[in-house]
Amino acid sequence: MEFLGGIIFTIICLYMMNGYQKEKKDIERTRLNIERTRLTCEEARHTQDENLTKACKDELKNIKSNPKEKAK
Repeated sequence: MEFLGGIIFTIICLYMMNGYQKEKKDIERTRLNIERTRLTCEEARHTQDENLTKACKDELKNIKSNPKEKAK
C-alpha cells in the first residue's frame, strides 16, 4: 500500500512540476514580448515616427492587459 502511495505522490509531483515549467515559460515569453515592444518604441522615438510610436504604445498596453494571449 505504501508503494502505491509513493507512486501516486510521484505522479502528482511530476504533474505539478510540469505546470510550473509551463507557467515559467509563459512569463518569460511575455517579458520578452514586452522588451521587444519597448525597443521598437525607443526606435520609433529616435526616428520621430508618430504613427509607429502610437502603435507601439497600443501594443504594449495590449500585452500588459492580456499577457497569456500575446505570449503564445
